[in-house]
Amino acid sequence: RQPKVASNAAVRSRLLSKLGISKREKSHRVDDSQRHPRSMSNSFHEWLKGDFGEKDDSVVEMGSLDSISTASTASSCSSSLSVRSVSFATTVEVHPIAKRQAYSRRIRDTLWTSNEEMKIMTARNCYEFAAESWDWRKVANESEMILYNGELVHPAHFQPTF
Repeated sequence: RQPKVASNAAVRSRLLSKLGISKREKSHRVDDSQRHPRSMSNSFHEWLKGDFGEKDDSVVEMGSLDSISTASTASSCSSSLSVRSVSFATTVEVHPIAKRQAYSRRIRDTLWTSNEEMKIMTARNCYEFAAESWDWRKVANESEMILYNGELVHPAHFQPTF
């Protein structure tokens, strides 16, 4: 008997769901005893941090701008403008995020860039930006890239010298 093989979409969906990036539909929900420990939510409520007791002078409420209207329209507009503001709940739901070490090596390699890969990408980006005379206005657009082995490659890599 052959083992059941999940499609790439199903594997990707489960992974993203476990990471909290996308939510599964309620019909596919499993009980907590069948869930992986890292996917278990240990959320808790906490008071919102910061001092919200005093009004912030940098916040402008809607309707408080009637002082800039002309004298002829001020009396007609000020009565029709309502004061609207934004407020926040005093408590928030906190969802702790697992540390990098809590994930398998395969998942870590997928989610985070290694130092070696970062060095390679930085060197490539510097080479490409130098080819554009270090001017952001001359940066090559995607339409100017060259399709090579199924990937879009910067034209600088095909020029003898820039």
